[in-house]
Amino acid sequence: MGLDGPVSETIAIVVALGGLGLVVGAALERSHFCTMGAVADFVLFRSLRRARWWLLALATTLVTLQGAWLGGLIDPAALTWPRAHLGLALTGGILFGVGMVLGGGCASRLVVRAASGQVKAMLALLAMAKLAALTVLVLPPEATAVGGPSALAILTLAIGLGALAWCARHVEQRQLAGLMTAGLLGVAMLAVLGATGALGTALPLNFVPITVAAPVSAAQTAWLAVLVGTVAGAAISAGWAGRWRFDPARFDDDTRRHLLGGAAMGIGGAAVGGCTLGAGIGGAAMLAPAAWAGLFGMIAGSAWMVHVLATGGWGPAWRTLWSRA
Repeated sequence: MGLDGPVSETIAIVVALGGLGLVVGAALERSHFCTMGAVADFVLFRSLRRARWWLLALATTLVTLQGAWLGGLIDPAALTWPRAHLGLALTGGILFGVGMVLGGGCASRLVVRAASGQVKAMLALLAMAKLAALTVLVLPPEATAVGGPSALAILTLAIGLGALAWCARHVEQRQLAGLMTAGLLGVAMLAVLGATGALGTALPLNFVPITVAAPVSAAQTAWLAVLVGTVAGAAISAGWAGRWRFDPARFDDDTRRHLLGGAAMGIGGAAVGGCTLGAGIGGAAMLAPAAWAGLFGMIAGSAWMVHVLATGGWGPAWRTLWSRA
């Protein structure tokens, strides 16, 4: 007995999302794409190499999403963001930024490390997922509309194109893998948002759903397909290159730090509505004010924590930070 139309279409979309995750996972593992790493590179070495990768991912998402809105392919009124309170998002972002330094990477980097056999990264992800779920129970989503007038979309599109041009001017052969990964992430973000419309629901950006217009199980199934594909892609890439190695965790200070970092990321990410990819790229490209507040907090929190670990001091990082410029 064959599958009916809607069921077969849903299966096809889920399989396609899994394949997309496979490609993204392999690209993330090969390029070492990491938001926390980009912040640390700038704070410690004044390097903008990985920051440029991240900016390219954001710019690509801005251009494709705003272009789709202006072209009538996506209705901005149909999208909402799960957080509206800017103070909560800013505080959550700072906590997330501190957590990803303690945990040894942003959420996507932890997924890649876990797929490469690192048990500490697995423990950090488990702590993040558990604390995120508990935080959502205390702070349930408060949907707020995103998007704006056409003039704002045009301005955002122009800014995104300018950022793409700036990134293109600094392309080097040794940076090609990272730049390609960034562009892939930007396109993938739009593909995920488009797929949610076909499923009749919206995928959760890491922690909580953007919108729920159909049974939540459909969104969870689709997001799980992306996650499983990403893990598989990262594991295959690491194994192919000889970088896969099972690294068991001892209950030492570093393991405890990973657990603490994962817990902080779970609480902070739930308060923002996503991680550095979900909120920092997807939410920012959707022009959600809370996502922008959370992104600023993530950068500030991670920059401060990198300073603390590098110097051993708990004081303000900004004097040391800018004295190196």
